[in-house]
Amino acid sequence: MTEVNSLSIIENVDIKSVESTTRK
Repeated sequence: MTEVNSLSIIENVDIKSVESTTRK
């Protein structure tokens, strides 16, 4: 469960990062 949670968090951060770069 912890591994899946970690992957989800990493994916979330990656998506936010991409959105941030696109907005700029």
